[in-house]
Amino acid sequence: MRLTGFEVLDCDLGWRTISFVKISADDGSTGWSECTDSFGSGGLQAVILSLRDRILGQDPRRLTHLIGSLRSLLSPAPGGLNQMAVGAVENALYDLVARHHGMSVAEMLGGTVRDRIPVYWSHCGGYRTGAAAALTGNEALTSYDDVERLGRQVRDRGFRALKTNVISFAESDVSGRPFAWARHPAAGGRAYDDRMIADTVDTLAAFRRGAGPDLAILLDVNYNYLADGYRRIARAASAFDLAWLELDGLAPGELAALRAAAGMPVASGESLFGLPQYLPYLAGGAVDVAIVDVVWNGIAEAVSVARTAAAHSLAVAPHNFYGHLSTIMSAHFCAVTPNLALMEVDVDGVPWRDDLVDVPPVIERGELVLPSGPGWGVEVNEEAIRAHAPRRR
Repeated sequence: MRLTGFEVLDCDLGWRTISFVKISADDGSTGWSECTDSFGSGGLQAVILSLRDRILGQDPRRLTHLIGSLRSLLSPAPGGLNQMAVGAVENALYDLVARHHGMSVAEMLGGTVRDRIPVYWSHCGGYRTGAAAALTGNEALTSYDDVERLGRQVRDRGFRALKTNVISFAESDVSGRPFAWARHPAAGGRAYDDRMIADTVDTLAAFRRGAGPDLAILLDVNYNYLADGYRRIARAASAFDLAWLELDGLAPGELAALRAAAGMPVASGESLFGLPQYLPYLAGGAVDVAIVDVVWNGIAEAVSVARTAAAHSLAVAPHNFYGHLSTIMSAHFCAVTPNLALMEVDVDGVPWRDDLVDVPPVIERGELVLPSGPGWGVEVNEEAIRAHAPRRR
């Protein structure tokens, strides 16, 4: 059995572009993975394609050797785009080899501990503001009364948890104060100002009124602030019984100090690459929940991180804000991980997202049902991908 085909297909997904890696073998087996270069990772596709000649002609069943060879090749510059590229190839190879053997990726990883995975509605409200609302076809939120109604909808649809960012209906000048999604020099490394603190309180209060006392609420405040800003936000959020406060960008020691003072569980790690980068956070008491990106790390490395987290009596959760194939990839990670907290799922998305796979993810009563077929358990619709070529942004 030898690898004979390797290509990358791009697809418009509204406010970002996602990519699909397709790898084929001479026995007719094909494996797929999903990734993106639209999240601070421009140039990823070029790095992925640079690995093509390294794997063509190789036997994909020697997964440990093949992936280890790619990691060794890129070891002078570990992490970052190199790790993301290896992760994309690794994930496609796991799908291919699992299909060759007629088994699921989860079975290849040792079998499932669950086939129904508890999920939370991510970016709840955020994808119903601004340009994203128009792209998803949802009615835009215009007030905290709308946020309250959305919280009620989340509860009524059977979800047990939601995650939100800070939603603001005030004018926001990113050159003058921080903003959660800003990629602007003036927005980095600054404490939340009083307006943002008030917006945080208003967002959480509205969701709590709508969702009720029993639904878990998670708050993600992203990358853009100094430790003092995170401490202020934690104090402001303490009245709302958060399931966790999620943030990134702090060194392990600073994050451990914040966790000790926050009075609530802290989640972090979505931008870490490989077990060596996670170890100081896991061993240093920096997190309650380690966030692991299966797309970036690769399924096998993600499982290694989860098992090490378990040895430190810590939970994990996947970082999953991509398309449906990524959701299914992350679901296989969740299915084999005993110390799972919750799985992230974007409920809102562009209308053609469902067309990209043969069966979109099935969510029942707040749980994602793991597909039962070989590989990832879903078929990628190549025609639909090609029908939605990326737009210039």
